[in-house]
Amino acid sequence: MEFFSKLLCNGFLVLVTLCFSSLPFLVLSDHGNRVDDQFTSNFSTNFLFGTASSAYQIEGAFRSDGKGVSNWDIFTHKSGKIIDESNGDISFDHYNRYLEDIELMDSLGVNSYRFSISWARILPRGRFGAINSGGIQFYNNLIDALLCKGIQPFVTLFHYDIPQELEDRYGSWLSPQIHIGIVVNCVWLEPLGDSLADKQATERALSFFSNWFLDPIMYGRYPAEMQDILGSSLPLFSENDKKKLQSGSDFIGINHYTSLYVKDCMFSSCPDGLGASRTEGF
Repeated sequence: MEFFSKLLCNGFLVLVTLCFSSLPFLVLSDHGNRVDDQFTSNFSTNFLFGTASSAYQIEGAFRSDGKGVSNWDIFTHKSGKIIDESNGDISFDHYNRYLEDIELMDSLGVNSYRFSISWARILPRGRFGAINSGGIQFYNNLIDALLCKGIQPFVTLFHYDIPQELEDRYGSWLSPQIHIGIVVNCVWLEPLGDSLADKQATERALSFFSNWFLDPIMYGRYPAEMQDILGSSLPLFSENDKKKLQSGSDFIGINHYTSLYVKDCMFSSCPDGLGASRTEGF
């Protein structure tokens, strides 16, 4: 909770994105399809409501205009890998229908869109060979069209689709030559009941779900709940580490997929078996 409270107090820009599969849950007006202003007026003017996608899931056009093959192109074309033998060769055909998709976003009233760039569409052979101008042009056109509608683009540089040549040469990300960063998805948690035990369990769950990653970035330390439980098992941050980490972000983006209820099972009894919440035990 400390992390999210500090975001609001310090005036951080908070970006909430909803996946395309979650679009029916957007709040819509009785007078049309756009997000109703009465529901958004409580948010600051720089708060962004958006939708999100990834290249392989929606673009299609898997060999159009000079695009190379990715690991997912190869994997889904192998017999027996996908139960119904489906693949992303065409998918939603966003590559050819992106203008229609942007019209849909505009009709919903969202003001941001997070999308990923297909690595193999820009660099067909990964870090080798020439840049594909056709891929560059597609993303330029997409961004220009979004801006014309007042929709702020947010770019995911990588969403699991690796040029197959890098898969063959390096085993994807398995090579020790590769430096890897981290992206955090946040799950929001609420206590199942009003008991103090459930509320404390929720604090512990938030610490282990999200703040485990976010607190070190913001404060240069792990959450207090984790320190209480794990103690000296946690790595220590040097003063130099803390100085580098603290307040190093220009904005915080929250990628929210779902919310869960939490019941205390550390100090209370909980049923086991099918249907037991995966947050039980905190």
